[in-house]
Amino acid sequence: MAYRTAKSGEIITLSQHEDAMMHPVLSQALHHWEALCEAQTPPSRCAIDPRDLSGLLSNIFILERSRPGTVRMRLGGMHLADLMGMEVRGLPMRAFFELSERTRLMSDLEQVFSRPAKLMLHLASDMQGQTPLEGQMLILPLKGPTDDIDRAFGVIATQGPLGLRPRRFRIKRSKISPLFADIAANSPVQQNPKPPRLEGGRPHLTLINGGVDQA
Repeated sequence: MAYRTAKSGEIITLSQHEDAMMHPVLSQALHHWEALCEAQTPPSRCAIDPRDLSGLLSNIFILERSRPGTVRMRLGGMHLADLMGMEVRGLPMRAFFELSERTRLMSDLEQVFSRPAKLMLHLASDMQGQTPLEGQMLILPLKGPTDDIDRAFGVIATQGPLGLRPRRFRIKRSKISPLFADIAANSPVQQNPKPPRLEGGRPHLTLINGGVDQA
């Protein structure tokens, strides 16, 4: 996937666009995961070395999918424990989300393992009696001990006071992306030869193709 910026007509890759939208903690985790990929396949769980993630340990987590529809935390950093007000190891992933969001979450999460794909979630926690909390979560596929894609590497970052716990999230927006769908910045752009006209002088992005963006 690539984007053309309306202001200059410059083409930017999906990774560049994601970098601009992501919290720095998520961006750093994504770059680490990408560096471990070989031959356009996800890295194995054992390739994730905590010594290489010293600045992210509080925010990262590892998931295990034991069967379709069943995904649990194998481990999670202290920020996740702070969000839930308890140890998160062994918790189902859906426990971090409001009841109304869990079907959507599990549908999106299933694609991380089955396609496989990257999942980006924009989150909010603002149930009655709680101070508003915004967040971003990134989930990336990993190979398990048998080389099946049944593990995932995740990272979460939030903005705002924790307030009353547990904090459970609703999904404001989710994006499921193929793992290796970026195109080079010098690739020709098809079916959109001219930069879109600016309205009111405000730059915007035009999607060229690829990916699944769910509001």
